[in-house]
Amino acid sequence: MKRPKTVIKAFIGQVCYGATPCSRINLHMGDTKTPVLWSKEVSKNSITSTAFEAAKIPAIIDEILDYINEGEPDDDEDDVFYLNATWDDGELEDIASRPIKPSRNNGNAAAFQNQSWRHIEAVMRINASMAESMAKMGNVQMHHASRMVEEYGDVHLRLAEAQQTSLDRSHERQLEAKKDERQAAMIDAAMQGLLACLPMFAGKLAGIVPMGANAIKATPQYQMMKAMFENTRPEQWPHILAWLESYPGTPAEKAALKMGLESMMQDMINAEQEGNGTNGQAQDHAKH
Repeated sequence: MKRPKTVIKAFIGQVCYGATPCSRINLHMGDTKTPVLWSKEVSKNSITSTAFEAAKIPAIIDEILDYINEGEPDDDEDDVFYLNATWDDGELEDIASRPIKPSRNNGNAAAFQNQSWRHIEAVMRINASMAESMAKMGNVQMHHASRMVEEYGDVHLRLAEAQQTSLDRSHERQLEAKKDERQAAMIDAAMQGLLACLPMFAGKLAGIVPMGANAIKATPQYQMMKAMFENTRPEQWPHILAWLESYPGTPAEKAALKMGLESMMQDMINAEQEGNGTNGQAQDHAKH
């Protein structure tokens, strides 16, 4: 007689995976007319149950064997079991399996050993499935973690570059501002020295103004002023003219100084035009 596990496996393959799967498998003791001891639905409306997927067949076989072998060793050794496949609405005739003899006559030790091996096998399948799931999850987490590290590094690199660029531009602006401040201070110091000399000429020139510009040019005071301002750059002239606006002298003195300075600037413009044949910047500054 074939082993119970072999009989059960062959019967399930015959009735579950044919052209027309059975509707239900029942377990009987003695013959198929006795009450059902165990039952499981195989298919309904030609749709096979997920319990009978190929990967789950070993678990179903173990379940049937556990039910058959659950008796005591001194029970009736003539017990025999049958699996019976049925179809709803009598689509096909019922099919019974070969007789299945329980293996408990080998004693408690053998039955316990077989059952232990089946449980170990089931636990190993579960552990393998869990290990595979954990490995997949670990790979996904590692991928996400690596992406986060890369993005974090890129953000900090861009931030450092932006900070360095900002510091460079700030330093350049500070250097330009200091350069402008030094230049303005030098021009202001030069103008203060030149303008300090003008009040001493104001009274003399004021008495000569009614005589006209030519008379002013002939005075020693005018020649001294001209000598003072010969090396004055055109961009410095607005400082002189601005000082004249705030000069605290009399209107006659202010008019005399303004006439003398304007005449002197015009002479310098004419001399520059004769030298290069073009209208220089001096004329523009004088107009302003």
